[in-house]
Amino acid sequence: MSPGTQTNNIDSILTENRVFECSDEFRSKAHIRGLDEYERTLQAILDEEKRTDETLTALEEFNVVTVDLATPPLALPTARLVNSACGVCGTDSVQDVIAAAGQSYPVSLDLTTVLDLPGRLREHQPGFGKTGGLHAAGLFEGDGTPVVVREDVGRHNAVDKVVGARILAGEPVPPVLVLSGRIGFELVQKAVVSGVSAIVAVGAPTSLALSLAEDSGVVLVGFNRSQRCVVYAGADRVGV
Repeated sequence: MSPGTQTNNIDSILTENRVFECSDEFRSKAHIRGLDEYERTLQAILDEEKRTDETLTALEEFNVVTVDLATPPLALPTARLVNSACGVCGTDSVQDVIAAAGQSYPVSLDLTTVLDLPGRLREHQPGFGKTGGLHAAGLFEGDGTPVVVREDVGRHNAVDKVVGARILAGEPVPPVLVLSGRIGFELVQKAVVSGVSAIVAVGAPTSLALSLAEDSGVVLVGFNRSQRCVVYAGADRVGV
């Protein structure tokens, strides 16, 4: 085995085991040439991690995130049994979401605007265009104007990104949420708590998602594709 081959193998070992996660400067200096130098480099990394751990406060240990709220929460979380399902299913959870709902203003949508929303969302999905493997969520005004669109491998993450972008900007959440996939209960839950008034998606809603939308007064439109759609909830607010 040549020295170059040995070096590459050792670099691979470090990378695959996720040990070699230090600063770029340290990484550039650690050109490993042999097992002895590998052991010395590994020990240096462990020493660096130890010094980092010693600087953590009590609130930063064990991957715990502490959040201090500026105002009291709308509702305190209640203890519930979590099983192998999603952990939020059931009538009680629907009522919990409604109790914690953000302020929303009912919006009426023109049917032509509704049918155009998936296409407008698609215009802001460069990642999906390149990979075909990303979900998207977008917040739109009632007239179909896009405000913010985000992509992610996870549907829930995409929704978190668009709502989070508005919160971080200190701006109100627009009334219409457009989704590139199906409508799960958790997505309606996020929308209701954020004050969204209407959800439009290219996929179908689950039965629990529909129940939550009906109880929360949220317009729910699914199977929106090829200039056709199904209005599952709030049909009186979708005009022709």
